[in-house]
Amino acid sequence: MLKKRGKIIAFVTIIALVIGYYTLTDLSEDQTVSAVEPRKYTIDELVKDYMRAIYNEDAELVYSLVSTDLYGRGMDTASGYMSLEIAEKEGLPFADPTVKAIKEEEIKKYLEYQHSEIERIWGTGAFDNYSYTKEEMLPLADGSIEIYVVKDSGIEISYEEYSRLNQAYWERIAKENGLTVDQLKTKEHLDVFIDNLANEPAGIALKNDLKRYLIRLSFFGSDIAEDGSEFFTFHVVGNEDSWYIFSGLYWDDPLVDEGPDV
Repeated sequence: MLKKRGKIIAFVTIIALVIGYYTLTDLSEDQTVSAVEPRKYTIDELVKDYMRAIYNEDAELVYSLVSTDLYGRGMDTASGYMSLEIAEKEGLPFADPTVKAIKEEEIKKYLEYQHSEIERIWGTGAFDNYSYTKEEMLPLADGSIEIYVVKDSGIEISYEEYSRLNQAYWERIAKENGLTVDQLKTKEHLDVFIDNLANEPAGIALKNDLKRYLIRLSFFGSDIAEDGSEFFTFHVVGNEDSWYIFSGLYWDDPLVDEGPDV
């Protein structure tokens, strides 16, 4: 019996477990909400950067391309930190989601695998010789995805802007309370975190009226590789000039003979 085995490289699910975490660093006080850059990504830019991320095995770049709906459940959607309820059950007040997450190295392994498999199947130069077509699909079932925004204005922003704004905010809160950010992560100062969480300048909101497209890749002008691998696709969602990867790269392996039906 001939069967076609699907290959889903669902690194996005793994990204889901780690994306909420951001490293808090020293930022100057002039890095304010007024300096925010709205997120803009055309489909063409998204496809190019996604393929570049696979080729360069760049997990950080992938973070900026995917929708927050693909991020880990159990994180507080207001802050990107693990929810207090779950954190307390785990004994991890103000918890860093990466404590329970698969580490970034694991995400990179998926990107490495995609990179090596595409070049194995299509040959060296595949990433310099691809094209794509897009096919409109049925809208998402609930008609919306979650995105990062500036809370006061509702401006749609990138993950990087979201992180930058909230980083600066927590640096200021720590300084005002005579603490370091590391101290804010301790049980002794959990009250400071709780009292200030709602005032983070960046948060998450729903993006509605979305379109969804199937992106179908060709390499060297062909949809089907010599070994029979085909249907190299992924899905994007968005509208106007802001689009996201909704499901990661997928392809079908060649037909394999699994013997007679029993």
